[in-house]
Amino acid sequence: MSKSKHGPRNRDFSRPPDKGSGLAPSKVATSKLSPQPSRRGKTAMRLAAILVPVLLLALVEVVLRLAGYGYSTRFLRAIDGAQAFTINDDFVRQFYKENPQGKSFPFLLPAAKSSDTIRIFVLGESAALGTPNPSFGFARIVEVFLRAQFPAKKFEVLNAAMRGINSHIIVPIARDCAAHQPDLFIVYMGNNEAVGLHAPGPETTLLDRHRILIRLMQAARSSKLGQLLAALGSPSRRPAQGMDFFRAHRMSADDPRRESLYQNFRANLEDICERISRSGAKAVVSTIPVNLKDFPPLASLHRRGLAPAEEAQWQAHYDRGIAAESEARYPQALDHYQAAARLDDHFADLHFRTARCHFALGQFPLAREHYGLASDWDALQVRADGRINRIIREVAGRNKERGVLLLESEQAVAQSDLSDHQTPGGKVFVDHVHLRFAGDYWVARTLYPAVVSALSGKLGEATNTPLPTLEACAGRLAYNDWDDLQIDLSFAQQMAGPPFLDQLDHTQRLAQAEQAVKQRSASFTRQDLDRAVQSYRAALARHPDDWHLHNSFGMLSYATRDFGTAVEQFGLMVKQFPDWLMGRITLAGALAKAGKNQDAIVQLKEALRIDPNFRQAQQSLATLTGRRERSQ
Repeated sequence: MSKSKHGPRNRDFSRPPDKGSGLAPSKVATSKLSPQPSRRGKTAMRLAAILVPVLLLALVEVVLRLAGYGYSTRFLRAIDGAQAFTINDDFVRQFYKENPQGKSFPFLLPAAKSSDTIRIFVLGESAALGTPNPSFGFARIVEVFLRAQFPAKKFEVLNAAMRGINSHIIVPIARDCAAHQPDLFIVYMGNNEAVGLHAPGPETTLLDRHRILIRLMQAARSSKLGQLLAALGSPSRRPAQGMDFFRAHRMSADDPRRESLYQNFRANLEDICERISRSGAKAVVSTIPVNLKDFPPLASLHRRGLAPAEEAQWQAHYDRGIAAESEARYPQALDHYQAAARLDDHFADLHFRTARCHFALGQFPLAREHYGLASDWDALQVRADGRINRIIREVAGRNKERGVLLLESEQAVAQSDLSDHQTPGGKVFVDHVHLRFAGDYWVARTLYPAVVSALSGKLGEATNTPLPTLEACAGRLAYNDWDDLQIDLSFAQQMAGPPFLDQLDHTQRLAQAEQAVKQRSASFTRQDLDRAVQSYRAALARHPDDWHLHNSFGMLSYATRDFGTAVEQFGLMVKQFPDWLMGRITLAGALAKAGKNQDAIVQLKEALRIDPNFRQAQQSLATLTGRRERSQ
């Protein structure tokens, strides 16, 4: 058989070549045929795999910014050619799938701060904002105190609190406000940690439990690319917050998911204190008082692991206790409630009933203890619990050297004349956490010495006059019987819906609230109304530039069908805050009621120019244009 000089043609190449056969490829040949990357080359390839997508995303972000796409995610935005700043209505869009309006009240912040000006920011949620009417909150009363005691100084008390938010959103608010030459921050927060953004719930994920992941996710969402992706996505909306929603979000005090809630709150509060300190400002950080006596838990849950037989025994004791309590046999009721507690002491309503019995027997320390436990074990936590307040005390204590002062509002309110045997209730609060005017006044009085101490060296000499009384503050802010009635009416309307429907004795409590409002409304005379109108005219004569007065006077005029005055007052408000959507919609409503439909349509179109997705303006415009077409 003839042989080729390159070896046999019929060699079986499925077998490896023998050593020394001359057929094994040399290292040089292998390198030329399939080069293997060096360690440095592999590292470069890995870096390229990471950097190329990052650079592409960064390029898209730059292009979107240069094109002016999207909205600003800063809390404050410049107006009047950057001569002033006000609240950015788009700020909350980065946190919510929808852009809910009415979460904040606007303010004007001059870009230039004069040497005789003291600038104070208030941070927090709805209780700090003042709900239902921010014009009468404790921030406004503190401002009255300061101006009365230090007339040589100018005070800017800027309420940066917002309804329905929690500490995750307050952190960027603090960051933005800290860039505007603050002298002092008042921090009054902690009520929404269990129900707000990233709070534990059926729909939450790993991302919602870890603060670093939350911050990274938020940074991505607030980028222009994140805004674009959100706009291209499906327009899904948050589920309606009916009773089914709230029942699904019940969570006992010992639920392991709550631990991340507390850790995140602590870290966020530390972050806020650090940012305030870096700005050169001082901070007054307050504990949070809540309604213990006159606000039963919203939900109760049994302890985990309670056997069916034990639950049956518990229920039997509980039912016997209720029967005895209803007959005012309080010692017997307590015997049954204590027997139930030995089986399961996690049930919030059990503690509330126990507290009521102790209170009726004059055993006030025991009543306070169980009212506190009822609040802490509330399975639908919409008020600061004991651990939240402990965290506030601990963080404020650790940051004392940074200029952070702790304010014990919780203890001060409990020890005030408004509380019943040191148990805060309906004389202080409208509902669970929102203060009545007398409660706001008391918190302001508690705040005032801490504010003066924090601003020591900047205020100068104070007058020797006493602080304005409750009545004097009411006159300065035009708070009157009409406004007080509207607050009770607002609470009664709120109480008729979720999440209050499962609350202990809800039917009876709602009926009492509605009956009280009905009686007050029936007894409200024309003379009472004239006095309310006069209180606003007198306050405006002293402070014609106070837009809060114009807004509240407009609401009074609208409610009493004086639509001409309402248009005048709301018009002044819109002139001062032309981009405030709620101001536009309110003015449009007053114009429509005054028979000026065309002017109302102009206001609604202007609101839609500011925010094309403002649903309330869309609906009102459709109603008005349809009405105009039918009349033609």
